[in-house]
Amino acid sequence: MPVKLPALKHISKDLGDKFVILLPKPKYWLVILIASFYTLFLIPFEISTLFGLIQSIKTSSSDLRPFLIGIVLSSVALAVLIYFLVDQLFGKEEIQITSSSIKISTKFYGFRISKEYSAQNVKSLSLARVGIRDIFPLGVSSFMPGFNVGNISFDYGAKTFKFAGGVEEAEAKQIIAEIQQKFSQYKS
Repeated sequence: MPVKLPALKHISKDLGDKFVILLPKPKYWLVILIASFYTLFLIPFEISTLFGLIQSIKTSSSDLRPFLIGIVLSSVALAVLIYFLVDQLFGKEEIQITSSSIKISTKFYGFRISKEYSAQNVKSLSLARVGIRDIFPLGVSSFMPGFNVGNISFDYGAKTFKFAGGVEEAEAKQIIAEIQQKFSQYKS
């Protein structure tokens, strides 16, 4: 029995003067697991620090600064971890291509981080070349939202930008063909 054809992960919409592609984001399960662990650690820490602050206010016996610093730092860390987890689990990548620009957005639940690139400076839209950063993606930019990860790349000035990290190479080729068919200026 032949192997079933894998379904496409991206959705393309031709809106006349704009071509929109919606993609899943790449999932980094080890990082998600570690961030989940720290989130589960920080919640009880923050609650106990809050109770300690309340107790100190009631007794007026100790300095409140350690409690306030603990609450502020743990709240910031908790907010960053929750943002990252929600983005990793539910985030999407949206690419808007027009004749004048390519706009790459990371979005989830109404939040959006976007970067727009002028079409006149976009060169060599093609499959992403593999570099040492792709082999060892341990830097923050490899898993934080809105950064340079993916199977499609283009040169923009003296830097190469990547997107479409949530699809395989074969699907990336199909996306490139769709873009180049609609907008010929993006052909290599």
